[in-house]
Order: sequence, then C-alpha cells, then structure tokens
Amino acid sequence: MKTIVPDEAMLDALRALAHAEHGIEAAKEICSAAGWTLVDEEPGFARFQVDPPGSRGERHLVTVSRRPDDPWPFAFVTLHYFEEGRDEEPEDIDRAPFDRVYRRVARRLTELLGRPYRAGEYQYPDVDDWHYHYSWWRLEEASLALVQDEFDIQFGMDISLWVLPAGIDVTLPVLGE
Repeated sequence: MKTIVPDEAMLDALRALAHAEHGIEAAKEICSAAGWTLVDEEPGFARFQVDPPGSRGERHLVTVSRRPDDPWPFAFVTLHYFEEGRDEEPEDIDRAPFDRVYRRVARRLTELLGRPYRAGEYQYPDVDDWHYHYSWWRLEEASLALVQDEFDIQFGMDISLWVLPAGIDVTLPVLGE
C-alpha cells in the first residue's frame, strides 16, 4: 500500500472538519470539496474514501459526531496499513518498515505544522515490550495526533492521523478498550 503523506490541502480539510465539530452534514461538504467520496453513512458516522480516483480505495477518513456516550467528536484517516501482525507474535514482526513510514510522515507533518506539542511512545497494558510512536500537535482549530496503532492486531497495524476538536488532551490509545 502506498502511504498517504498529508499535504497542506488535506490538513486544511481536516482542520475545517475539526472546527465544524465533525457534524456529518458539514463533513460531507468539506470532504466533497477535498475530493473525497462518501462510501458509508449512518447516524453520527460517515466514512470517505481519500485515495485518488483509480486506486484500490483502501484508505478512508472516518468521522464520528458527538454522541451521548462519547466524550468528544473525532475523525481519523489511515495513512498506511501494514498487514504484518496477522497471527504473529510481536517478536516475529519486522517493525523497521512500520517505523520508517511513521518517521517519514512525522517529518512531513513537522515541516507543515511545526514541532509537535508532544511526541513519544505508548503501549497497551496487556502487551509487554511492544510500543507505538505518536506525535501530537495542538493547533488553534484542531488537535492532530499521528499514531502507530492497531485496530485489531489480527488484521494488521496502521499509521493514522486523528483529528480532534481544539483544546482536547490526547490520551493514547485514542480509542481505549
């Protein structure tokens, strides 16, 4: 899978999405203007294909508006997906490509956004010696968090950019168990 490295246009759309508090109607307008295609919608949830036309359509932006049980609205865009991890023990996974892609995207975001507010590592409490990197930018109109993560280790690992309203303190993992 080719990596999506955010550019200024993508970041502008993500900032606008955060400023609109991830309202679904606003998200549809913002994402359509960015050239992203709506592929799934439910109350309070929308998923947009962010891959360029003619590609395999594997990368998506997911946005969730504020719901009674959620502390805040959020969105994320998967920038790269690694199938490594399926049915493998962490010590058997070659992390080098996963880390290289993360560093490349983090460098580019730093060029565009400045130094991150925070950067470091985190891990899940039930897995020893397996860490993930993150970088978090606090902007006037949004909080952005670039993270290495796993939605479900059975299906692989990802590098995603999370989009949260301004002033939100990012806690990792962004969506806990």
